[in-house]
Amino acid sequence: MIVGILLTSVCTYAMPPLEVAPPDAGQQEIVETHSRRYGLMSGGLVMFSLAYVADAGVTYGFHHDPSGISLIPLLGPLIQCGDKYGYQGPAVTTGNAAIDKQMNDQIAQASTLISTVTYVGLVLDFAAQAAGITMAIVGAATHRTELRAGRKRQLAFTGRGLGVQF
Repeated sequence: MIVGILLTSVCTYAMPPLEVAPPDAGQQEIVETHSRRYGLMSGGLVMFSLAYVADAGVTYGFHHDPSGISLIPLLGPLIQCGDKYGYQGPAVTTGNAAIDKQMNDQIAQASTLISTVTYVGLVLDFAAQAAGITMAIVGAATHRTELRAGRKRQLAFTGRGLGVQF
């Protein structure tokens, strides 16, 4: 406290005071600000992470082999599209031809449905991962420019210290 008073008194007598110009009430300028797009970047990272974890979780949850392929970011879902999904076992043989045909037709329908849903899910997962990576890169690489009205900033040394006006 005492050092501040001494420093102020020394500055007052050592330098001639510079006065701050009185501010104009209507004096404003256009201020241009640049900032990164953190919202776009973090949204992209969240989207990519959710799609990546969903792919790995579903693959390991249903014990699909080889499940390690799902851990490859972005390309894992495309590689998994080459696998076969649905029922891959032998046809049902009960001895009754009518029942065997009916059961095999129902199993084939269910197998087709399972493989179609799986392929659609893998394509959507790839699209979500690609969109997330794209959003994160665009958010990190670009800036948002805003123009807004603001007051001029003035900085001046006065006889009583430093004067800052916004």
